[in-house]
Amino acid sequence: YKIIFCLKIILLMKISKEPEELQLLKDKLISKLISNLHIDQVDKISERFKRNAAKFLRSNLLYSIRQHVDLNHLVYVVTASSELAVNKLLEGYGVEVVGTQFEEKHCRLTGHLIRDGCYGSSKVNEFLLRVKGTHYVDFEIIECWSDSISDWHLMRLAKKRYWVNSAGDESAIRKLDPSGILLRL
Repeated sequence: YKIIFCLKIILLMKISKEPEELQLLKDKLISKLISNLHIDQVDKISERFKRNAAKFLRSNLLYSIRQHVDLNHLVYVVTASSELAVNKLLEGYGVEVVGTQFEEKHCRLTGHLIRDGCYGSSKVNEFLLRVKGTHYVDFEIIECWSDSISDWHLMRLAKKRYWVNSAGDESAIRKLDPSGILLRL
């Protein structure tokens, strides 16, 4: 049953053109795949993800993170991806990860999302929930990096905005954010 469900979701992802729908389908797929996994199994999967994904981390972004951490700035990585996986990937970088969270009961993931995930305008909500949970009431977002126009809701809160994009996105980003800095990596 799980395999058929996953294949159906993958097929729908191939057909879909709307970013919000794609993210919802991705969350459903991950929910099904992780449901009933023990947290130790998830940790092993996250460790494998870290080994495979580390090579895709952008050096200039990591350099910027290090600079801010060295200045004792709080650095948040806000992502639509699983918070568990990205936390593992960025271990040791001194960042706080805010991402899509899945419910855990009795050391097992249920497969249910906590709230609405962390995509589009929900990224702002998730970020503010996390920041308000700290003792920092007054804060400013010094800089923000994104590779997706769907992050505009969060990006617009930053003083300095870096858009990591392909050439095809440039005109849409320029129209939306004329003062944003475009990077092609």
